[in-house]
Amino acid sequence: MRTSLIVEEGDFDAGYFMRQYATSGIGKPVLCFEYNTTVQQVAGSALEGTFFTHDAFTPNTPTSDWQRLFVKSFEAQYHYTPDYYPAGYYEDVFLIWQLMSRVAIRRGTSTAAPTCWPRCCRSRSSRACSAGNASTPGILGFSPTTHQTSIRPMTLTQIKNGQEVTVANFGIDAAGFSVVNQAATHLAS
Repeated sequence: MRTSLIVEEGDFDAGYFMRQYATSGIGKPVLCFEYNTTVQQVAGSALEGTFFTHDAFTPNTPTSDWQRLFVKSFEAQYHYTPDYYPAGYYEDVFLIWQLMSRVAIRRGTSTAAPTCWPRCCRSRSSRACSAGNASTPGILGFSPTTHQTSIRPMTLTQIKNGQEVTVANFGIDAAGFSVVNQAATHLAS
């Protein structure tokens, strides 16, 4: 049985770890979290073959019209390509706006009685800038009982030839796990 290594570091730390790991010669598959340009800049070619899992926001290969629009607008404003952090903040604004809109429709004002808020949280989920396809955005969900994200598009990617390539898509707790790239190296066999 092949073993895999899980690296719970992000940003600079993951990049430095992967540079050191590449020189160790261990050669086991590695799963990291939070791929971004900082990791790539620090680790360079040491990231080749590394797996990453994070929100299903891949700005270099947008999957929906909304994702393309967000990336284009963000790059025009800030002069760099966003990762899933700015996309998540952007989605959060829409999540709150949709919740307040539901309350306003139900009660006629966004300062409605507190009893209306939980019902409105349960009524529908929100659209997500992450994931989706063609002209259909992904979906976010928020649990009014646990106060956690209940629906979130996630992705598993691998660095191939210096580029992040999608391997699989899934939701919270691996819901709907779907392999989209059979050519990827296996994490474990």
